[in-house]
Amino acid sequence: MKFKRSTKSIACIMAVMFLFTCFMGTGFAFGEDSGLLEVVSTNPINGDENVPINMSQMSVTFNQAVTVGDNFSQIVLKEVITDQAVPITASLQNLGGVPCQLVIGPSGSPQFNLKYNTLYTIIVYDGVVTYQGPFGPTPNEPFSITFKTNPAPAVHVTGVSLNKDSTSLIVGGNETLV
Repeated sequence: MKFKRSTKSIACIMAVMFLFTCFMGTGFAFGEDSGLLEVVSTNPINGDENVPINMSQMSVTFNQAVTVGDNFSQIVLKEVITDQAVPITASLQNLGGVPCQLVIGPSGSPQFNLKYNTLYTIIVYDGVVTYQGPFGPTPNEPFSITFKTNPAPAVHVTGVSLNKDSTSLIVGGNETLV
């Protein structure tokens, strides 16, 4: 059976080849550089330990220019165990530029006052930021960052002696039974 090539079928084949060639180099269909919004870095890094309790800010850096999304207020910093939220402020730096940073700061003070040796998570819900995706304005996908603060510093006590002959502790000249 012979197939007769028509002008329409040749045009369709050429159109498919053209589109394939156009998208092949961009990675659009192959995931290399899809033009999608990605988190490039975070501070603290997801899984970090020994994060200072008194940081002045935390940040999320994106690979695309972003703007404030409809759900910009849906950013949460909370203790993992107690589920207690920490008051925060949020802003975008380099708005419209690349890289663009979501900056999370303490609410009402210049530094965070986090608890020692505590697991925290930052949750960024969908729609917090919007970027110009390949098909128009697109909200971010939700993501989270979990980290643990540094342990409390060791306490050095001076002027304390232990009486070996009894169960007492002498602190500053005052004897206390133990």
